[in-house]
Amino acid sequence: IGGVSGSVDFSFRKSSSNRAFFCSLNPYAMYLVSNNFAVGLNLDYNYNFTKYNYTSQTGSELIKYSANTLMFAPVVRKYFGSSRYRPYLGFATGLAIYQTNSFVPTSPDVSKSTNFGYFLNPEAGISYWLNEKVFFDLKASYDLINYNLNGAYHAVDLKIGVGIKIGKSTPKK
Repeated sequence: IGGVSGSVDFSFRKSSSNRAFFCSLNPYAMYLVSNNFAVGLNLDYNYNFTKYNYTSQTGSELIKYSANTLMFAPVVRKYFGSSRYRPYLGFATGLAIYQTNSFVPTSPDVSKSTNFGYFLNPEAGISYWLNEKVFFDLKASYDLINYNLNGAYHAVDLKIGVGIKIGKSTPKK
């Protein structure tokens, strides 16, 4: 028995000095290896584009910045109960690829960098089953370890997604 799920979100922000666009795509697939215990793979892609005015002693410049993040992670989850509401605890760990680009119009160069990092994200959530095949998933994960961020901050991600169950309708006990 397995299932696939995912979430997508978009954000637009505007102020007097900057504009930003952010989007995220988070598909994942899980396989129930025993009653209420699942393993799977998670793919998390984030894109951020920002334009902002930078004022220095020489004047004001419009700077464009973009960032791509791709996180590939094995995931384990322990579900509790068998009702329509199924809370769970789990964690994801794996490799992250970070790519950034900065462009300043008065400079001919585009600053590019690519970094790799390891991460560990504990998670807690709840799945709400509409029927035997379709569910909603609400998940919170905490950026406990992320070597690319150099300990600068720890993020909490909240995601709401929808999923479908593939395979038999009830697990073997």
